[in-house]
Amino acid sequence: MAVVGNSPEVLANNYGAEIDSHEVVMRMNMFKISQIHKVNTGEKINIFVSNANKDVIFSNNYNQENLAKYKWLYLAMDFWHIQLSDFLFENVPFFLSKHCDIIRNSDTKLCYFYPKFSSDIRQRAKIAVATTGLKILYHLTEEGIPFDEYGFNSEIKEGIYPNDLKEELDSPSDNFDEALVTSAYYRNLNFWGTGHNLNQELRFRRSLKSRSRLS
Repeated sequence: MAVVGNSPEVLANNYGAEIDSHEVVMRMNMFKISQIHKVNTGEKINIFVSNANKDVIFSNNYNQENLAKYKWLYLAMDFWHIQLSDFLFENVPFFLSKHCDIIRNSDTKLCYFYPKFSSDIRQRAKIAVATTGLKILYHLTEEGIPFDEYGFNSEIKEGIYPNDLKEELDSPSDNFDEALVTSAYYRNLNFWGTGHNLNQELRFRRSLKSRSRLS
């Protein structure tokens, strides 16, 4: 199995053929496959992992043409992805109807993480909000499923950087003061203002390597 993250690091290597040689290829959220980058990213996909926020649901990865490529759609959502405004603008009914349409109109199978999964990984990794990619890597490791990973950051970074692999630029909160977010999590303060701590996730991913076969 190949797990392909959305870090722009994957664009620096010609891993496309190697990725596509796997029997199962997993991609997530706002991934994008283009002719110019497929030599780096490959183009095969069997499993699409979605955090089910409205940006992802409204993206091209949820149209019927692309849904037909997925054998599995894995929902990796958390309750805070459903904002109050989503109820006001009827995005929740849209979310439900979208996934009902998937079940009715395609052979794609749906599955999801157990409810306590997100809190478990946050406590284990000592982070406020886990990325979808980290959830998948942690899940596969816990289940003892071997995998190769591509497109995940491999070194400590600072600042914000554009990412041609994704449909949009990285969130401004993707890189920030890790001491602030970690303490905010444990104090349960400023939670909504935090983003993903990619550096702490990298440290946690390194701790998983002894338990699973990673590339």
